[in-house]
Amino acid sequence: MRNISELLDLTYNPFVFLFVALLAYFIGSLVSSAFHFVFAPMFKGKIVEFTALGFKWEKKKTGKWEYIGHKPGLAFSAYLAVDLEKCGNLSSKQMKANESVCMILIAAAGLIVAVGVFVAGLAGGVNIPVELLASAAVEFGLSYLVFAIIRVGVTAYVLFKINNKNSLSGYQQSAVSMIRAGVPFEKMELKSIPELHFKKATILEKKMYFPFYFMYLDDTEQFDKMAAAVGEVEQVLNPMADTRLDRYIYADLAYYYSTLYFDPDKAKDYYSRAGDSLVKDTESNSMRIKGFYELNCFGNVEKARECLRAAEEGIESFSIGSEREAERKLIAR
Repeated sequence: MRNISELLDLTYNPFVFLFVALLAYFIGSLVSSAFHFVFAPMFKGKIVEFTALGFKWEKKKTGKWEYIGHKPGLAFSAYLAVDLEKCGNLSSKQMKANESVCMILIAAAGLIVAVGVFVAGLAGGVNIPVELLASAAVEFGLSYLVFAIIRVGVTAYVLFKINNKNSLSGYQQSAVSMIRAGVPFEKMELKSIPELHFKKATILEKKMYFPFYFMYLDDTEQFDKMAAAVGEVEQVLNPMADTRLDRYIYADLAYYYSTLYFDPDKAKDYYSRAGDSLVKDTESNSMRIKGFYELNCFGNVEKARECLRAAEEGIESFSIGSEREAERKLIAR
């Protein structure tokens, strides 16, 4: 049996360390995703997308999980969203508080598990007689703890951003609150990113703000400002990215280039990038986008009418507040 000080004298093979670190990252992401599934329902949330080693599934409104494709990856991840059907009469503040508490608990639970894994790793280093296995145990425990601390740091950073009124994330959250409260888009007076002067706005913040600002411009028919907004988001898009947020943006851009600024080549490109998330989605906004796309890019009148009917039929179950009313107006257009 070794003592704690003797752990420093173990031989730590860099290749073994790399393998063990990747294993710790893999298992840590799996545990974190599991906590998402456990805590989300407790706080009126739901998991709408799940990724396992690059394989992605999306949860439809019917409750059915649907496979949407694969891109190589080494981890697990779960995308958390508010379950509007379970929120009832909760205010926007209560919804936001639920989201924040849920994120904190997921991070805290992950950190508690990581501390246990780290202690177990040290115990393995002390008690395992084979030096290679002992060093691997220590490396695994340490790697697992480091990745958990990083997750806590990311969570703290996100919470700080969305609660900071002097950030683009905070501004976006104010817009979300108004949408949930049913404030009409024309009364929101949302501003473009350059007008807001948030000098430290990150690429992720800019991408997250775009769908809200784009819908605001579309609803209020400020088409003259759209080219600038689209140009800004196109500058920060990564062609290789395939997150849920990116696919939302691709769908908006497919709509923009098939309807508001006609460029069929770009429309087809962005429609292709949006993938099955758009093709197989039956929600009103997606059906509207597909209707315009089929009509303007292919002259497919009957298909466009089918999409229109589906969009109209699903509008009552689409989203909440002013977003639903804005979508109703766009469908009518």
